[in-house]
Amino acid sequence: MSELERGFGRAQWGWWSVAVLLPCAALLTWLSAAEPVGRLAVVAWTLAGLGWAAAVSGRAPTQAAQRGLAVGLVLSYLALLAAPPRFSDDLWRYLFDGRVSAMGLNPFSYAPANPKISWVAPELVAKMNFPEMRTIYPPIGQGLFALMGLVSGSDLLWRLVLVFVALGSSWLFARDAEEPAARAVRGWGLATAPLVVVSAGSMGALDVTGLLVAVALLSSRVRGSAVWQGFWVGVGAGLKLFPAVLFWTAPASRRLRTGVIAGAVAAAVLTAAYLPIAGIGSKVSGSLKTYASAWQFNGGPVRWLALGLDSGMEAAGLESSVEVPLPAGLHDPARRVVDGIPTEKLFVGRNEVARFLATGAGLLALAAVLVLGRRHLKREGELMAVCLLAFYAGQFTVYPWYGLWLLPAAVLLGGRGWVGGAALAFAGLLPLALLTPAGVIDGGRWQEPVWVAPALWAAAGMTAWLRRHRV
Repeated sequence: MSELERGFGRAQWGWWSVAVLLPCAALLTWLSAAEPVGRLAVVAWTLAGLGWAAAVSGRAPTQAAQRGLAVGLVLSYLALLAAPPRFSDDLWRYLFDGRVSAMGLNPFSYAPANPKISWVAPELVAKMNFPEMRTIYPPIGQGLFALMGLVSGSDLLWRLVLVFVALGSSWLFARDAEEPAARAVRGWGLATAPLVVVSAGSMGALDVTGLLVAVALLSSRVRGSAVWQGFWVGVGAGLKLFPAVLFWTAPASRRLRTGVIAGAVAAAVLTAAYLPIAGIGSKVSGSLKTYASAWQFNGGPVRWLALGLDSGMEAAGLESSVEVPLPAGLHDPARRVVDGIPTEKLFVGRNEVARFLATGAGLLALAAVLVLGRRHLKREGELMAVCLLAFYAGQFTVYPWYGLWLLPAAVLLGGRGWVGGAALAFAGLLPLALLTPAGVIDGGRWQEPVWVAPALWAAAGMTAWLRRHRV
């Protein structure tokens, strides 16, 4: 019997499905530049994600399977890099911010569409989404963009760099394991995750750098040093603010002394990153407030809670605008003008009230999960996985590339336990959320399928329940 036949006979079908489906999905993504096959490509990415989840939760790949994965990975990246960026316009914002920084200007000061900076790269402004809004990316991310701007980097160069970041993170992740089988699962599991491949090779998502941060936080070397734990948490928060929540998952945070050390180092890293731009004051947050209060896409259960609260208030007879009572000292008609008339009243939308209440409930749920998780979750990577899943569940916007921060923990757990099962199911199905931008690629309009987010969370919840009860 050949090695290939023995590979199939030893539950290797998951790895082989990834090796075959990855280049198929990449080829369809390449074809989507000329043909309306974007949604078909997303189906292929999702099927590859399901095969990947099965592979990571099973046996390590045989030598034959590893060769197949290597060929499939190379072909996939070649096809993706040969095509224009797909499924996201964020990359053009990265490149524009980098060009602005490279010229000595501050990307937080003005929106790209503002004539004061639009002249820097008008061709990039024309391609990006919401050019009238200022950037939201923290300074360490901006530093990476600036490096690309200094070399007048193209979208191809940026994506190529991210491919090497993804592969390097996979190598470091595998190197940290002691047993050969574990090294194979870690390395190939992270490198061939469909979400990683499409995010690095096609979308050029900044969150690919989060793989390196998450791998570092799970590393045995970093976990033994409060200083290094704090450093990597600070770096993560400087790339995207939400990874600051990973401080709770660092072993150093379990004890007061080491927690103070790690927290101080993380704060020092962030302070050093923000210091050069601190002079512009509140503008350092860019359009983050608008993003947090108005954006919604592929949101977690908290988004459905907000819809339910809004419907409930409507059924109770509340108007679309709700008056907010103010203390007497805050009554200042000169500050509030509605339809040209000064007023002492303050009104907010009923949907805004629902969103505020749902967000509060999500934060309370996240706090409860973190406290209970620290008490009851023992496997390495479990606290990180449940922390991120709880965070995503409390968000109104969960872009697929957010899941990249979850992938190392999901691979490390390999589907073990209810947390590992939920993490693998969620990460494997996340490419399904790309159906919305794929519809635009195929000539349609931006319309989010209402069933996608519920399907993601239902799959994660059902997998967790089955693993919990060992069904």
